[in-house]
Amino acid sequence: MTIMITGRSVAQDAPAGTRIGNLRVFNSGVAVASHFLMQKTANGLFAISADGALVTGTKGPLPVGHYALKITALATTKLSQETGRFLIEVTPPSLPPPPPPPPAPPPAS
Repeated sequence: MTIMITGRSVAQDAPAGTRIGNLRVFNSGVAVASHFLMQKTANGLFAISADGALVTGTKGPLPVGHYALKITALATTKLSQETGRFLIEVTPPSLPPPPPPPPAPPPAS
């Protein structure tokens, strides 16, 4: 079995519960229904949602950096488990968009 994730980065100013990526388990190319557990090293900065997504946790703003997470998948249909390690990047907040240009001057008469 192999654990995969669809995303690996999130902005520092992302609110709690922001989806970083979906976790999926495959065995020989076939999806395997699983429950996911995360090691306590996440310290509340990250969590796993009920639908198997890696999300931001409830500990407030995330410090910019790289975080190594260890996630275990427990197959729901047979006695099988797999552990994967993922490097998640927290990026600086994105800059706000630039202000709109000033209005055009009225046409000359």
